Amino acid sequence: MPTSRIKTYWIPFIAGICLVSGITIGFFLAQRPNTNAVDGKQATNPLLYLSALLASYYVDPLPGDSLYRYGVEGILNHLDPHTHYIKASELQALNEPLEGSFYGLGIVYYSFLDTLYVGEILQGSPAEKIGLQAGDQLLKINNIPIRANEYADSLIRKNIQRKKPHPIHLVVRNARGITKTVLCTPNKIQRSSIRAHVMLDSVCGVIAIESFSETTAQEFHNALKQLKQDGLKKLIIDVRGNPGGYMDAVAQIADELISGNDTLFYTRDQTGKQALMAAQVGLFESGPLIILLDEESASASEILAGVVQDYDRGQVFGKRSFGKGLVQEQFDLPNGDAIRITTARYYLPSGRFIQRPYQALSHQAYFNNELASDTAHQTPSYTRRLHRIVWSGRGIEPDKEIDAYQRIEDIPDNVFIRKTVFDLYHQQQQELPAFNSLQAMRQQAHIPLQWLSTLNQAQSKLPDSLQFLCSKQIPYLTQLALAEWANVVFGHNGQVMFSWPHDAVLREALHSFRKNNKLFSY
Repeated sequence: MPTSRIKTYWIPFIAGICLVSGITIGFFLAQRPNTNAVDGKQATNPLLYLSALLASYYVDPLPGDSLYRYGVEGILNHLDPHTHYIKASELQALNEPLEGSFYGLGIVYYSFLDTLYVGEILQGSPAEKIGLQAGDQLLKINNIPIRANEYADSLIRKNIQRKKPHPIHLVVRNARGITKTVLCTPNKIQRSSIRAHVMLDSVCGVIAIESFSETTAQEFHNALKQLKQDGLKKLIIDVRGNPGGYMDAVAQIADELISGNDTLFYTRDQTGKQALMAAQVGLFESGPLIILLDEESASASEILAGVVQDYDRGQVFGKRSFGKGLVQEQFDLPNGDAIRITTARYYLPSGRFIQRPYQALSHQAYFNNELASDTAHQTPSYTRRLHRIVWSGRGIEPDKEIDAYQRIEDIPDNVFIRKTVFDLYHQQQQELPAFNSLQAMRQQAHIPLQWLSTLNQAQSKLPDSLQFLCSKQIPYLTQLALAEWANVVFGHNGQVMFSWPHDAVLREALHSFRKNNKLFSY
């Protein structure tokens, strides 16, 4: 996004109040037809005049609140795509990723065919306390059947999010086929925005950042400190799929990587220019560094990759990023809704402005990442040390472009493998070896032969469009099954540890480190 908390932008705030007040007054007047108000010669405010005209002459009764929202949305649709109206019912879901916590049960679920399955139970969550496990099927919530469709998320959220804590009735079926009803009371849960941090070998580690929230900078610091204690010399930061977040969070993380008192990036708003500087001695200001990004990496993610690229501090691998160089502020409206208004543009150290053109596209086409034909903003800039060409107006272009699946969980056939492995693990947990560390599992774990046999038998019962194992080699299947087994026991760190050989972007980054250290030591 990025969302800025560095200063208060009074001018947009005042303008927003004036806008909303004018429309609100207009709709109040619209409830009382006034023949004088429809005199175009006396009208001084077009919005008030339009409201009076509609109230006096429109054939059907006017839905006042909806008309108010449509009026605001109509104005915003002529501005940039990131200035938008947010209904009160949507606010919590949009704000939670930025707060570093959410109100819920602590279940991360996924769908397979028509059923929802528990994919992860968050540590310390209400779901963990009542004994739910990864692999459990979610059948009903408050006696309402749950189906894996576009309505599942809204159904679950509607039953969980209320003003006061209340028990939720869940009907679940475990891997042994036992169905039971459990009571689980939602609560506020801390959710780390660091998806994984793990050493891939003796000197190279990866930190995957899911979003930039209020807690991300401290979480990143802690993860980096732990990896350094484990022997980190080379660092990969994965921001693929990361939509952005708070600017000050990404500034603190960039400060861990950039030495000196240089400008990390700067913003321009109606009051002028404001620079954010590297201020502290970071934990990883030297040493090989690679940033991974893709088409869904936006805003704050692009700032991090762009700063590293502009200072020639490291390299960027993956796909060209989304291209968002705008800063939003959120303002509450009188009816409980909100507006996010673009209040500034941000610029990288080279001076480039990475915002993609949107003027020639509809909002939907823009967010579908379609390209506008306008190339006026695609101008060259130069990196600070090696004077390499970098471009404005089209996101962050990687130093090495790699067209591949972004992460192991995005591989289409992995959903079936995940479900089957979860079932097998919970059915045979007592017979499997227990590992007290991820390193021990990495050294000793082997997929039982009956697991491979079960996977092949189970896939033969799937629709033809979902059958895949017969065309895959056993090492591939074994590695993915190991990754999901490690995911059950050690979470995302385990999954990344075992799955990176099948993540083309991560594999290429690690290979480049091993092949040429000097390439990344500027």
